[in-house]
Amino acid sequence: GVGIFCFIIDRIFRKIFKGNLRRQFLVEGLLIGIISFSLYQVNGKYKFTLPQNYQGYVIIAYGIDSTPPLKRPLYSNKTYVAIPSSGIVVTSSMPDRRINESAIFIDSGLGNIENLPGQNQRFGFHYGSKTLICGDALHKIEIWVVTKESIWSDQKDSIYGLERKLHEVCKQLIK
Repeated sequence: GVGIFCFIIDRIFRKIFKGNLRRQFLVEGLLIGIISFSLYQVNGKYKFTLPQNYQGYVIIAYGIDSTPPLKRPLYSNKTYVAIPSSGIVVTSSMPDRRINESAIFIDSGLGNIENLPGQNQRFGFHYGSKTLICGDALHKIEIWVVTKESIWSDQKDSIYGLERKLHEVCKQLIK
């Protein structure tokens, strides 16, 4: 499929540029660069910097007026987010469809949480995308869990208290 498409594009460019291989090469290179950069941008990830030794929920509440947007550098496919000790980030940005559910978690003092030795190692995984009702308003949220175990259970949920954390989010949104 891709090979045939490239062959057809090459033939079209040969007719357009009529033997001017230098110009054809430049345009094809530019086209390949634009396509590659676009595909790179589509498969994005969040890169969360956590407080040292953080465990629990990470929640992002989207579309909140008068809060800063999430920043994604033009040259990167990662959106960098510093997570406060509360684990709650409130932003005016909307969920980015270019970002998949997985994220990279960095402990602010130690490095990538999945590559840490022994007792410092933790795992981060996507818990869900939901709509949170606070008062009369609906808010889009995404939730991740950071824990020492690579699996999650209802017992763990009672320890980290998702309901309590969602109540904290509502308190921040209603201020």
